[in-house]
Amino acid sequence: MKTCLTTLLVGLLALPCLAQPNNETVIKRVIVDETNAFINREFDKQMAFYAHEPYTTLQFNKADGSVTKNEGWTAISSDMKAYYKANPKEHFAKVERSNWKLKMMSPDWCWVRFDQVMIDANQKAGKSTENRLMQRIGGQWKIASMVALWEVDK
Repeated sequence: MKTCLTTLLVGLLALPCLAQPNNETVIKRVIVDETNAFINREFDKQMAFYAHEPYTTLQFNKADGSVTKNEGWTAISSDMKAYYKANPKEHFAKVERSNWKLKMMSPDWCWVRFDQVMIDANQKAGKSTENRLMQRIGGQWKIASMVALWEVDK
């Protein structure tokens, strides 16, 4: 009886640990939710997924061959506000991701790589290779660095 009660007690105490999603699941969800907030033009929600630090970076290439490089939370926030003002409507109908690779670098840092296809309302697909450096801050996974390399027509 004592063994049975001990086993039951240990099992009940372990339930909260078993119910918590693993880092990979949580990190993927952050990336998906950040993209959805971008598509839906939810500035505050999107920016909440980033580390608000001077070392945070956001980099991507554009169809014209130019590259956007923002370093620091202030620059990222300012550039995204300007982008939303110039492009007030979402223009992507569907996003697909594949070839996920995640590497935990420490308990609070994770490198992520995946392929992404963003399909617009006209069914035109833009393909990119995406990299994220994720940092756990206050128990929440945040984007510390985002790099998107888009396939560009030559």
